Amino acid sequence: MAFRYGLFYRAKGVGYDLKSWTVDGEELYIEVKTTTGGINTPCYLSANELAYAELPENKSRYVVYRIYDYSQCCKTGKCFIIRSGAQSIAKECTAFKCRYSGKA
Repeated sequence: MAFRYGLFYRAKGVGYDLKSWTVDGEELYIEVKTTTGGINTPCYLSANELAYAELPENKSRYVVYRIYDYSQCCKTGKCFIIRSGAQSIAKECTAFKCRYSGKA
């Protein structure tokens, strides 16, 4: 994947980490997920990231750069790209937000 204009960072909470373009001018929304574990170590998308990835207009433009075997001391790791974003990710619910609504 070649970049036409390079990368620029976006503000937190948008649903992706970086915005870029292909040489054909296609916009890409890049989410970067890093773990120190191996290639099969799960990573986590926020509800906001997943919602953005699943918007019909973003499904073909949302990509996850999956960095694994990351070494904090050497600042190195291995990487692969999930091109179809949410379409290629097996999702598993792991938490619920709970609030107490009674009286203390």
